Amino acid sequence: MLKNSSNAEKIARVFDDYCKAHNYQVQMKTTADNDIRLDISNLKDRIVVNIYHTSKINVQGSQNPLMNEMEQLREAYEKDPGSFISVKTTESKACATRYDIMLSALRRSVKDNLGHIRDSKITISDNPSTNIEYLVKLQRQSYSVSFTIFQWHFIITGEN
Repeated sequence: MLKNSSNAEKIARVFDDYCKAHNYQVQMKTTADNDIRLDISNLKDRIVVNIYHTSKINVQGSQNPLMNEMEQLREAYEKDPGSFISVKTTESKACATRYDIMLSALRRSVKDNLGHIRDSKITISDNPSTNIEYLVKLQRQSYSVSFTIFQWHFIITGEN
């Protein structure tokens, strides 16, 4: 296929996989403009599918069952491309952030308002050591956030 991944290449894979699953013959050609031409045959009928680098799909050939099938595939793809092309999601890594809160009233306000977060399990440990005012662990589904509130600042760490 292409040296650089493009939308045309991803769309061509959708058509190529479909054809392989139905035992159709496929010949793929790539142009200098990164457009892709698929010559598809089911041994009875033959059609051409042009996939342009702009993601435009053009099905060509005489009217036959194979043409209708590829038109339906094109329409289904254009209606919902995400169901054909898997999208990789990146998992966020744990991180930590430090905030300096000088006012003890504000530190208490943060603690008091954490209890109002719905659909979460919250664990608060008061005065676990001399320099730590309180620790908070907030869990929701597979995510968790920890707050370490020191006498002059607090640190937030998260993980999933």
